[in-house]
Amino acid sequence: MSDENGQTTSSISQHTSQNGSKNKITRQDKVKIILRVVLMLFLQIFLPFILYYTLNNYIPEIWALLISGIPPLAMAIYGLISKRRVDIIGILIIISFLSSAIASVINNDPKIQLLRKSVVSSIISLAFIISLIPIKIGTFKMRPFAFHLLKEMATGGTLGYSSSKVNLRGLTEDEPIDVRWDRYWASYQYFRRGFTIMTAIWGFGLLSTVPIRIIIVFKVSSVEKSFLYINVLQYIWMFMIAILTLICAWWMKRQGDKIAIDSNSDKPLE
Repeated sequence: MSDENGQTTSSISQHTSQNGSKNKITRQDKVKIILRVVLMLFLQIFLPFILYYTLNNYIPEIWALLISGIPPLAMAIYGLISKRRVDIIGILIIISFLSSAIASVINNDPKIQLLRKSVVSSIISLAFIISLIPIKIGTFKMRPFAFHLLKEMATGGTLGYSSSKVNLRGLTEDEPIDVRWDRYWASYQYFRRGFTIMTAIWGFGLLSTVPIRIIIVFKVSSVEKSFLYINVLQYIWMFMIAILTLICAWWMKRQGDKIAIDSNSDKPLE
Protein backbone atom coordinates (compact mmCIF):
# COMPACT_ATOMS: atom_id res chain seq x y z
CA MET A 1 0.00 0.00 0.00
CA SER A 2 2.91 2.33 0.73
CA ASP A 3 4.28 1.81 -2.80
CA GLU A 4 0.84 2.51 -4.21
CA ASN A 5 0.30 5.78 -2.39
CA GLY A 6 3.79 6.99 -1.44
CA GLN A 7 4.61 9.81 -3.83
CA THR A 8 1.03 11.05 -4.17
CA THR A 9 0.27 11.20 -0.46
CA SER A 10 3.64 12.81 0.25
CA SER A 11 2.91 15.58 -2.24
CA ILE A 12 -0.56 16.09 -0.79
CA SER A 13 0.74 16.41 2.77
CA GLN A 14 3.29 19.04 1.67
CA HIS A 15 0.55 21.25 0.29
CA THR A 16 -2.17 20.57 2.89
CA SER A 17 -0.83 23.01 5.47
CA GLN A 18 -0.35 25.71 2.82
CA ASN A 19 -3.88 25.43 1.50
CA GLY A 20 -5.70 24.51 4.72
CA SER A 21 -7.27 27.90 5.31
CA LYS A 22 -8.26 28.23 1.67
CA ASN A 23 -9.99 24.83 1.62
CA LYS A 24 -12.23 25.43 4.65
CA ILE A 25 -15.93 25.30 3.87
CA THR A 26 -17.52 28.66 4.65
CA ARG A 27 -21.07 29.24 5.84
CA GLN A 28 -21.89 30.57 2.38
CA ASP A 29 -20.69 27.31 0.80
CA LYS A 30 -22.88 25.30 3.17
CA VAL A 31 -25.92 27.47 2.41
CA LYS A 32 -25.41 26.99 -1.34
CA ILE A 33 -25.22 23.21 -0.96
CA ILE A 34 -28.32 23.07 1.26
CA LEU A 35 -30.30 25.28 -1.13
CA ARG A 36 -29.38 23.06 -4.06
CA VAL A 37 -30.50 19.93 -2.20
CA VAL A 38 -33.77 21.57 -1.12
CA LEU A 39 -34.44 22.77 -4.67
CA MET A 40 -33.77 19.31 -6.08
CA LEU A 41 -36.10 17.65 -3.55
CA PHE A 42 -38.85 20.18 -4.23
CA LEU A 43 -38.66 19.86 -8.04
CA GLN A 44 -38.23 16.09 -8.06
CA ILE A 45 -40.66 15.07 -5.32
CA PHE A 46 -43.02 17.68 -3.90
CA LEU A 47 -43.94 19.79 -6.93
CA PRO A 48 -44.94 16.79 -9.13
CA PHE A 49 -47.22 15.57 -6.32
CA ILE A 50 -48.78 19.04 -5.91
CA LEU A 51 -49.31 19.46 -9.65
CA TYR A 52 -50.82 16.02 -10.19
CA TYR A 53 -53.30 16.04 -7.31
CA THR A 54 -54.32 19.63 -8.06
CA LEU A 55 -54.73 19.27 -11.81
CA ASN A 56 -56.33 15.81 -11.64
CA ASN A 57 -59.51 17.46 -10.37
CA TYR A 58 -59.85 19.66 -13.46
CA ILE A 59 -58.23 17.90 -16.44
CA PRO A 60 -57.89 14.30 -17.69
CA GLU A 61 -55.48 12.06 -15.78
CA ILE A 62 -53.13 11.65 -18.72
CA TRP A 63 -52.54 15.41 -18.95
CA ALA A 64 -52.17 15.76 -15.19
CA LEU A 65 -49.45 13.08 -15.28
CA LEU A 66 -47.68 14.77 -18.19
CA ILE A 67 -47.69 18.20 -16.56
CA SER A 68 -46.54 16.79 -13.20
CA GLY A 69 -43.48 15.40 -14.97
CA ILE A 70 -42.45 18.79 -16.37
CA PRO A 71 -40.46 20.07 -13.30
CA PRO A 72 -37.90 17.21 -13.39
CA LEU A 73 -37.77 17.60 -17.18
CA ALA A 74 -37.14 21.34 -16.88
CA MET A 75 -34.40 20.70 -14.32
CA ALA A 76 -32.67 18.27 -16.70
CA ILE A 77 -32.90 20.72 -19.62
CA TYR A 78 -31.59 23.55 -17.46
CA GLY A 79 -28.63 21.41 -16.42
CA LEU A 80 -27.74 20.62 -20.03
CA ILE A 81 -28.05 24.24 -21.20
CA SER A 82 -26.41 25.99 -18.25
CA LYS A 83 -23.44 23.60 -18.00
CA ARG A 84 -23.06 23.18 -21.79
CA ARG A 85 -22.03 19.58 -21.40
CA VAL A 86 -23.35 16.07 -22.00
CA ASP A 87 -25.19 14.85 -18.90
CA ILE A 88 -26.08 11.16 -19.24
CA ILE A 89 -28.87 11.18 -16.66
CA GLY A 90 -30.29 14.46 -17.99
CA ILE A 91 -30.44 13.18 -21.56
CA LEU A 92 -32.08 9.94 -20.42
CA ILE A 93 -34.76 11.88 -18.50
CA ILE A 94 -35.53 14.07 -21.51
CA ILE A 95 -35.72 11.20 -24.02
CA SER A 96 -37.86 9.02 -21.74
CA PHE A 97 -40.27 11.86 -20.98
CA LEU A 98 -40.78 12.83 -24.63
CA SER A 99 -41.16 9.26 -25.88
CA SER A 100 -43.56 8.22 -23.13
CA ALA A 101 -45.56 11.44 -23.52
CA ILE A 102 -46.04 10.82 -27.25
CA ALA A 103 -46.94 7.16 -26.74
CA SER A 104 -49.38 7.84 -23.90
CA VAL A 105 -51.18 10.61 -25.83
CA ILE A 106 -51.42 8.56 -29.04
CA ASN A 107 -52.76 5.52 -27.19
CA ASN A 108 -54.70 7.63 -24.66
CA ASP A 109 -53.29 5.44 -21.89
CA PRO A 110 -51.91 7.11 -18.73
CA LYS A 111 -50.33 3.79 -17.66
CA ILE A 112 -47.62 4.34 -20.28
CA GLN A 113 -46.61 7.51 -18.47
CA LEU A 114 -46.57 5.64 -15.16
CA LEU A 115 -44.21 3.06 -16.65
CA ARG A 116 -41.75 5.78 -17.72
CA LYS A 117 -39.81 5.76 -14.45
CA SER A 118 -39.59 1.97 -14.56
CA VAL A 119 -37.97 2.16 -17.98
CA VAL A 120 -35.52 4.84 -16.80
CA SER A 121 -34.69 2.85 -13.66
CA SER A 122 -34.11 -0.30 -15.73
CA ILE A 123 -31.69 1.45 -18.08
CA ILE A 124 -29.79 3.20 -15.28
CA SER A 125 -29.57 0.06 -13.11
CA LEU A 126 -28.27 -2.02 -16.03
CA ALA A 127 -25.68 0.68 -16.76
CA PHE A 128 -24.53 0.47 -13.12
CA ILE A 129 -24.36 -3.34 -13.16
CA ILE A 130 -22.60 -3.63 -16.54
CA SER A 131 -20.01 -1.06 -15.45
CA LEU A 132 -18.93 -3.49 -12.70
CA ILE A 133 -17.52 -5.81 -15.37
CA PRO A 134 -13.72 -5.22 -15.55
CA ILE A 135 -13.63 -4.68 -19.32
CA LYS A 136 -10.31 -3.50 -20.72
CA ILE A 137 -9.77 -2.68 -24.40
CA GLY A 138 -6.44 -1.09 -25.24
CA THR A 139 -6.05 1.98 -23.04
CA PHE A 140 -9.75 1.90 -22.12
CA LYS A 141 -10.70 0.32 -18.80
CA MET A 142 -14.24 0.19 -17.47
CA ARG A 143 -14.85 2.08 -14.25
CA PRO A 144 -17.90 1.75 -11.98
CA PHE A 145 -20.73 4.02 -13.09
CA ALA A 146 -20.98 5.64 -9.64
CA PHE A 147 -17.50 7.07 -10.14
CA HIS A 148 -18.45 8.77 -13.41
CA LEU A 149 -21.80 9.98 -12.05
CA LEU A 150 -20.43 11.54 -8.86
CA LYS A 151 -17.42 12.96 -10.69
CA GLU A 152 -19.80 14.61 -13.16
CA MET A 153 -21.81 16.13 -10.31
CA ALA A 154 -18.65 17.27 -8.53
CA THR A 155 -17.32 18.95 -11.66
CA GLY A 156 -20.54 20.78 -12.45
CA GLY A 157 -23.15 18.37 -13.81
CA THR A 158 -26.90 18.85 -13.37
CA LEU A 159 -27.42 20.51 -9.98
CA GLY A 160 -23.81 19.66 -9.18
CA TYR A 161 -21.56 21.90 -7.12
CA SER A 162 -18.01 22.36 -8.31
CA SER A 163 -15.66 23.75 -5.67
CA SER A 164 -12.21 22.76 -4.44
CA LYS A 165 -13.42 23.46 -0.91
CA VAL A 166 -16.01 20.68 -0.95
CA ASN A 167 -14.16 18.23 -3.14
CA LEU A 168 -11.16 15.91 -3.04
CA ARG A 169 -7.96 17.34 -1.57
CA GLY A 170 -5.67 18.55 -4.35
CA LEU A 171 -1.92 18.54 -4.75
CA THR A 172 -2.32 22.31 -5.09
CA GLU A 173 -5.24 24.71 -4.76
CA ASP A 174 -5.27 25.18 -8.54
CA GLU A 175 -5.29 21.49 -9.48
CA PRO A 176 -8.44 20.86 -11.61
CA ILE A 177 -11.12 18.86 -9.81
CA ASP A 178 -11.53 16.31 -12.61
CA VAL A 179 -7.74 15.67 -12.52
CA ARG A 180 -7.99 15.03 -8.77
CA TRP A 181 -10.68 12.38 -9.30
CA ASP A 182 -8.62 10.51 -11.90
CA ARG A 183 -5.52 10.73 -9.70
CA TYR A 184 -7.35 9.38 -6.65
CA TRP A 185 -8.74 6.50 -8.73
CA ALA A 186 -5.27 5.54 -9.92
CA SER A 187 -3.62 5.95 -6.50
CA TYR A 188 -5.97 4.59 -3.83
CA GLN A 189 -7.44 1.13 -3.47
CA TYR A 190 -10.06 2.31 -0.93
CA PHE A 191 -11.28 4.88 -3.50
CA ARG A 192 -11.77 2.21 -6.18
CA ARG A 193 -13.36 -0.23 -3.72
CA GLY A 194 -15.77 2.39 -2.39
CA PHE A 195 -17.14 3.31 -5.81
CA THR A 196 -17.44 -0.36 -6.73
CA ILE A 197 -19.61 -0.94 -3.66
CA MET A 198 -21.69 2.19 -4.38
CA THR A 199 -22.25 1.06 -7.96
CA ALA A 200 -23.46 -2.38 -6.80
CA ILE A 201 -25.81 -0.78 -4.25
CA TRP A 202 -27.41 1.52 -6.83
CA GLY A 203 -27.48 -1.01 -9.66
CA PHE A 204 -29.14 -3.90 -7.85
CA GLY A 205 -31.15 -1.56 -5.61
CA LEU A 206 -32.81 0.25 -8.53
CA LEU A 207 -33.32 -2.95 -10.52
CA SER A 208 -35.17 -4.60 -7.62
CA THR A 209 -37.90 -1.93 -7.71
CA VAL A 210 -38.74 -2.34 -11.42
CA PRO A 211 -40.91 -5.51 -11.19
CA ILE A 212 -42.73 -4.11 -8.16
CA ARG A 213 -43.60 -0.92 -10.08
CA ILE A 214 -44.85 -2.88 -13.07
CA ILE A 215 -47.09 -5.02 -10.84
CA ILE A 216 -48.51 -1.87 -9.21
CA VAL A 217 -49.33 -0.28 -12.59
CA PHE A 218 -51.24 -3.30 -13.90
CA LYS A 219 -52.77 -4.61 -10.66
CA VAL A 220 -53.90 -1.47 -8.82
CA SER A 221 -57.39 -0.41 -9.83
CA SER A 222 -56.92 3.34 -10.38
CA VAL A 223 -54.22 5.50 -11.95
CA GLU A 224 -54.33 7.85 -8.96
CA LYS A 225 -53.51 5.05 -6.51
CA SER A 226 -50.81 3.69 -8.82
CA PHE A 227 -49.19 7.13 -9.01
CA LEU A 228 -49.17 7.36 -5.21
CA TYR A 229 -47.87 3.84 -4.56
CA ILE A 230 -45.14 4.03 -7.20
CA ASN A 231 -43.80 7.34 -5.93
CA VAL A 232 -43.94 6.33 -2.26
CA LEU A 233 -42.09 3.11 -3.11
CA GLN A 234 -39.49 5.02 -5.13
CA TYR A 235 -38.73 7.59 -2.45
CA ILE A 236 -38.59 5.08 0.42
CA TRP A 237 -36.27 2.84 -1.61
CA MET A 238 -34.13 5.78 -2.73
CA PHE A 239 -33.83 6.89 0.90
CA MET A 240 -32.57 3.45 1.93
CA ILE A 241 -30.08 3.38 -0.97
CA ALA A 242 -28.92 6.90 -0.09
CA ILE A 243 -28.28 5.84 3.53
CA LEU A 244 -26.12 2.93 2.37
CA THR A 245 -24.29 5.27 -0.01
CA LEU A 246 -23.59 7.75 2.79
CA ILE A 247 -22.23 4.95 4.98
CA CYS A 248 -19.91 3.94 2.15
CA ALA A 249 -18.85 7.56 1.59
CA TRP A 250 -18.18 7.93 5.33
CA TRP A 251 -15.95 4.83 5.22
CA MET A 252 -14.07 6.25 2.22
CA LYS A 253 -13.54 9.55 4.02
CA ARG A 254 -12.15 7.76 7.08
CA GLN A 255 -9.72 5.80 4.90
CA GLY A 256 -8.62 9.00 3.18
CA ASP A 257 -8.13 10.80 6.51
CA LYS A 258 -6.12 7.85 7.83
CA ILE A 259 -3.79 7.97 4.83
CA ALA A 260 -3.32 11.72 5.26
CA ILE A 261 -2.53 11.34 8.98
CA ASP A 262 -0.11 8.47 8.35
CA SER A 263 1.72 10.42 5.65
CA ASN A 264 1.98 13.53 7.86
CA SER A 265 3.42 11.48 10.75
CA ASP A 266 5.83 9.64 8.42
CA LYS A 267 4.36 6.27 9.41
CA PRO A 268 4.43 3.41 6.88
CA LEU A 269 1.08 3.04 5.14
CA GLU A 270 -0.84 -0.21 5.47
